[in-house]
Amino acid sequence: MLSDGESVVALDIVLNEVQHTVEEITIDESGYGFIIDEEGMVIAHSDPKQLGSYYSEDQEMAGTINKVRDNP
Repeated sequence: MLSDGESVVALDIVLNEVQHTVEEITIDESGYGFIIDEEGMVIAHSDPKQLGSYYSEDQEMAGTINKVRDNP
């Protein structure tokens, strides 16, 4: 981790480990886990084909994202 001592903090995260962890998430029988960034881009998902997708551009997923953002 790097810091300028005032306002900037930088952190390297090995996304392979995050991806592996997300792939193992199961919710009930059909649920799954995923992580998106602030722009709505999928950065980890149980289905690797979804990586790089923008859920913010998908009507159904955008609604879900908004609900989560509105209820921290």
